Amino acid sequence: MFSFKKKYTGIPDKNKECKLKAQQNECINNPTDMLHNCAESCFYAMNSDKITNCKKFVNRGDCIKNSNVMLRDCASSCYDYLQPDKNRDCEMWTRSGECEKNPNYMLPNCSMSCLD
Repeated sequence: MFSFKKKYTGIPDKNKECKLKAQQNECINNPTDMLHNCAESCFYAMNSDKITNCKKFVNRGDCIKNSNVMLRDCASSCYDYLQPDKNRDCEMWTRSGECEKNPNYMLPNCSMSCLD
């Protein structure tokens, strides 16, 4: 069930099954596909954190490094952090290992590719 504490201003869902998939926890179970295709539904499904120090973990890059746990426990904070790639070369850089070699640039600018 969706709660509307925050207003969504990003990319709309790309298909009509997104809301149902988000309700079935697919934003956590299959984050790469869901955040690429169902960003709006994931925004509403993942609108709260279960623990209090999520921002600290987010700032360390844990939404990507430890995505299964972070998307479960710090969903709202991670969603705010995981945004569409800001550079068209992100996928290529990710394949060459830049998420690990250069996390200070890659994690905020290529977070979706690094999550893959």
